[in-house]
Amino acid sequence: MLNSIADWAWRCVHALNLLRARLLSVRFDRVERFLDSLWYLLPFTNNLATSIKLNPSIGIVILVHERPEYLELCLDSLFTTNLHEYDVTFLIQDDGSSDSRVREIMEQTRNSQYKIFRSYSKKGHDSWGAAFNKAMRKLLELGNFDIVGSCDSDAYFHPEWLDSMMKVALWAKKYHKQHILGPFSCFNSSDYNFHRILGTYNSPAGKYVVKERMGGLVYFYFKTDFQNLGYFEESRDDETLMTRKMSRRRVRNFCTEISYVEHLGRESVLDAWRPKVVGNNAAFGVKLAREGWNIPSAPTSYIPKKRLSNDLVIHIKYSGLGDHLFYSHLPRIAKETGRYRNVFISEASPFRNLEIRRLVWELNPYIDGFCNEICPYPNLIHRVSPECNLLDQLMLCHDLDDGERHHEPEIYYKPQILENLAGKAVYDPNFISNAGSLSAKKVEKYFYSNNVKIDYQMKLREKCLPINNNLASLSSSSIEEFCDIINSCTDLYCLVTGTATLASALGKSATVLYGSGVSNFFMHSKLHTYKKI
Repeated sequence: MLNSIADWAWRCVHALNLLRARLLSVRFDRVERFLDSLWYLLPFTNNLATSIKLNPSIGIVILVHERPEYLELCLDSLFTTNLHEYDVTFLIQDDGSSDSRVREIMEQTRNSQYKIFRSYSKKGHDSWGAAFNKAMRKLLELGNFDIVGSCDSDAYFHPEWLDSMMKVALWAKKYHKQHILGPFSCFNSSDYNFHRILGTYNSPAGKYVVKERMGGLVYFYFKTDFQNLGYFEESRDDETLMTRKMSRRRVRNFCTEISYVEHLGRESVLDAWRPKVVGNNAAFGVKLAREGWNIPSAPTSYIPKKRLSNDLVIHIKYSGLGDHLFYSHLPRIAKETGRYRNVFISEASPFRNLEIRRLVWELNPYIDGFCNEICPYPNLIHRVSPECNLLDQLMLCHDLDDGERHHEPEIYYKPQILENLAGKAVYDPNFISNAGSLSAKKVEKYFYSNNVKIDYQMKLREKCLPINNNLASLSSSSIEEFCDIINSCTDLYCLVTGTATLASALGKSATVLYGSGVSNFFMHSKLHTYKKI
């Protein structure tokens, strides 16, 4: 009866969320928070453990299938773990690998302080859940553990991962009151949208993040909780089915806010039947521990050495001028706050043209260079509070905060003064992505109605909203000359595009025209006047 009521309530909230996603674009977070708190307080709904005996015994299984390059790095890092006083048993479980190097790596002699068992089996069902279930059954044969967990063979461990995770997890399980907490991890995944953060909380040992799901890179339970929640479905949708099962009982995952594990894998055998291969979409660790990683001296492309040091790697997702300028203030803040030692731009960042790279990054004195490492894109919510703008949100997502708000983009080119543009009004009709539901007629009508006399119109490109064709045309031979034009004219009119963002980087006020369909998210500058027409 009680399970039926819980299932019915979960289905109602789930339906409300679907309605939100499809129709209202409003989240029912307050409803969910209330239900989570209620489920915690009701005695008949929360039958997971909140505490455990002192000095618990821990069993961890390493899930292995092929990928020897990742496996070697994983085990080399795992067996430098500082065990402190923890009683830990390791099981390396192979799931039918055919590559002979896998067994060689598994059988390597390790430090005698680590209790290591090895197991080999035939390949099972092609799902993570099937491999996890098989390995956990084998692990439970080895001892009566208090805590059990697993890691994938493409996880790379910080030496203090175990102690850091246990201190936070044991405190949170005992004292957290807002949710029923189940599985835990020391990997804070960058896949915010899929894993869905429900809140970030403090503990004496550091912050932790409560999530709807968190992925299986590193995945631990109190053993009694594991027995209570049960094994995964052996299905391609294993994680989704388990998440639904736990959500019906209001059970949530949680992890340390700082990642003490990094994900190395960009290739997976599961890609053969996934709708989309992992590749560059693979989750990264958020807020990685800044020091103390054991980096091998031999070069390898799998380990992001700069990200595992006190360095910041900025990876821009989109190629436009404005897209890069949104990040342009971060290097200075990183250096001036002392948060990072060096700042690099990822070569994986797309550039619409090399001029953008030169203007925004190569001229930036706070940049230490470019690197080949890939890192997570920030979790941007297209809604910002009045005290923040888009650039502030990007700053905070990179674990930076200089205490200032309403940042403007920054460039370090010193523009020239073009005397012929003194007292002149310039209109740039060009755009690339989205200016809203505008037309050239609407723009021309705005100028006419407001007695705006345009002296020059920038040379037309492929996508544009031109006005009077008899206007004198301006063109620039370089992006630097375009900066000179923006800097020199008295009045600048443009659309919601890179021109507006570039103008704010130059400290130039502009009138920015836009139509319906453009989010306030992109109206980031206090220098500008934004006009919806």
